[in-house]
Amino acid sequence: VSGGRHWDLGGALGGRIIEHEGVEGLAVRVWAPSARAVSVVGDMNGWNQRAHPLRTMGGSGVWELFLPGVGEGERYKLVVRGDAGGGDVYSK
Repeated sequence: VSGGRHWDLGGALGGRIIEHEGVEGLAVRVWAPSARAVSVVGDMNGWNQRAHPLRTMGGSGVWELFLPGVGEGERYKLVVRGDAGGGDVYSK
């Protein structure tokens, strides 16, 4: 993603329900290279910005998190702090 040569960004970024190590949940990946912090807020955490911070994937600008137990239809948004406008176009 960071090299600008990814052929399926829709499959690499955004949020989707997956099974990880036998547990279903929401996997979120966002490209926010200028961000200082990114978190998920939504029904699952009472819209608390501190409850679910994403972790940075090094210098790629990609942040990610897996939220076990979050299912289809739950509302969520991403909070990007310190971003200078380079957020993920695939976020919902």
